[in-house]
Amino acid sequence: MVKMNLSINMGEELSSLPEDWVVLIESPSELANEFSLESIDYLVDKQDYVGIVLTASKPYLTLKKQFEAKGINVDNIVFIDCISKSQSSEVEQAGNVIYIDAVYNLTNISLAFKKVIERVEGKKFLYIDSLSAMLIHNTPEIFVRFIHGLITSMRLASISGFWNILLPVIKIAQRHQINI
Repeated sequence: MVKMNLSINMGEELSSLPEDWVVLIESPSELANEFSLESIDYLVDKQDYVGIVLTASKPYLTLKKQFEAKGINVDNIVFIDCISKSQSSEVEQAGNVIYIDAVYNLTNISLAFKKVIERVEGKKFLYIDSLSAMLIHNTPEIFVRFIHGLITSMRLASISGFWNILLPVIKIAQRHQINI
């Protein structure tokens, strides 16, 4: 995995990466959303990637509104929403969203991800909106196996990916002696 200097333009950083990259963005929580939106905008609208967005902390409708406000073309993004159903939120049926019952249902998340990568053509990237939220709902050991499985699937399918990790998650992982 590559660590990026967040003081530099995210598009510039992403453009310098090799094919099939996986990036972990370590950021304070107040900057995480800004870096994510900038990165997704660059990849979807300027590099013609299809985004696969796994939502663990914000419902699909919230992310969709944020992306549209930033001018990101959501037609080129498939959402795997792990939060709306579990919170009894409004569930909007759309062709570019798959709803999962809960963030802790890692098997269904993996199956949905594999289904998406099989049906979507072109360059793809995976973005997980919150590793922190996923770690809250899963034991660290199981979660690390899940992430390893996702990264393996990504590499087999030549999919790039990035996600934010907030600084408190690093401390939790260190406490459990887990390499992220």
